[in-house]
Amino acid sequence: EDAWIDKATIRQIDLDLDRTYTELGLFSGQGPYQQPLRDVLLAYSCFRPSVGYVQGMGYIASTLLLYMEPETVFVCMGNLLHKHHFPDFLLVDMEQIDLYAAAFTQVFAKELPALQKHLATTGVDCRLYIVEWWMTVFCTVLPLSASSLVWDLLVMEGISAIVRITIGILAVLQPVLLGASLEKCLTVLTHAEDWFDVSPQDGGAVLHEDEAGENGATGEEEADGGQKKARESKSFAAV
Repeated sequence: EDAWIDKATIRQIDLDLDRTYTELGLFSGQGPYQQPLRDVLLAYSCFRPSVGYVQGMGYIASTLLLYMEPETVFVCMGNLLHKHHFPDFLLVDMEQIDLYAAAFTQVFAKELPALQKHLATTGVDCRLYIVEWWMTVFCTVLPLSASSLVWDLLVMEGISAIVRITIGILAVLQPVLLGASLEKCLTVLTHAEDWFDVSPQDGGAVLHEDEAGENGATGEEEADGGQKKARESKSFAAV
């Protein structure tokens, strides 16, 4: 069944299965959705060999599997991943990614000028976080209840919704990032999921108060805490 895919791709897919939504227990080990997820990822790799399998696809497929049958997930991935920003990001087309980054930076500077200036001065390139955030539609950043809503916005509004959500996340993180060192900024932005939690009242994403610096912890202590809680699925290479 795997003859059409090279062994390296199969190996990478199998490794990433155990790193996808580990907290749910549905896609790893003996989870009921592990085989359907594997089947969808293998099928897409055969369907579009010019793209193959790219880390991050597992989050897209697994999110869709929570709402539909595997066959429908495959169709949705085939339709969605050739639209919007996905082709350029999946193929790591740096020329196009640079254009997206430049356009985003203009919006960032308009909406959050102080934070944009600080990150630029500190040396933080927005590509270090938007590549992962956008390619997984924030599945590695926001709680599932919130990232599922982002999918609705993407389908209805396109890339503009992705930009708005990115600005929203940065606005929430702004108290932590403003004045922070390069190391601290990189820790927060590349492990942003560690700074959000699910509110028991409404299931929404909220910023941890202690990680916002309100408990008197030092920046170094907060950064260490974030690193300890980092998901095993963090395997994206910096672009």
